[in-house]
Amino acid sequence: MLTDSPGLRFDVFALWPNTPHLPMRVRVAIDALAKGLPDAIK
Repeated sequence: MLTDSPGLRFDVFALWPNTPHLPMRVRVAIDALAKGLPDAIK
């Protein structure tokens, strides 16, 4: 997913409202972002 990214380190944040039921589209987006990040920063 992020194969062409430079070797720079940067902060990444995902924010969502505090709710008892997280919408599926938010969960899918967060999972996709986390999967695309290098293992070194997880």
